[in-house]
Amino acid sequence: MAGPEWTQLADLLIARRKELSRALDADWRFRRRFADAHNLDYRTVSDLEVGRRDNYEALTYRRIESAYRWETGSVEAVLGGGAPMPEPIVPTDEIGDVGPGGQRVLVEHVRVGEFEAHLTAAAEVAEAMSDEERDEARRRTIAKLRELLVDLDLQV
Repeated sequence: MAGPEWTQLADLLIARRKELSRALDADWRFRRRFADAHNLDYRTVSDLEVGRRDNYEALTYRRIESAYRWETGSVEAVLGGGAPMPEPIVPTDEIGDVGPGGQRVLVEHVRVGEFEAHLTAAAEVAEAMSDEERDEARRRTIAKLRELLVDLDLQV
């Protein structure tokens, strides 16, 4: 079990997930469904929400902050005795545009600073990889992006 600051973080994460479930998706009251919906590892979400351990990478913090709709740096703020910086909860059906075929295209609001933090964390991870690991990560990333484009019915 991690220290009291991790227990505080765990309590805040659970409260935020419940708040998001009431506002956006009732299924998110279930930890596994929330993790799945945000492409997070269930074990990581579980460990954080019960304060089981305290050794996470910076990229994990960024992904958690994004899923829980906290501003970048919120996890570190809580661990330092402060408070998270929640983003406004905007239902996704209020965000969007109309695509070329007339279908509704939903867009998740992402701030430039938050995106830069994700890229910085990813670059730090990539720097620690061997050349072979980096090549494999690049190949897998390109494959995933192609899948996403196909899922969105965009040309590849």
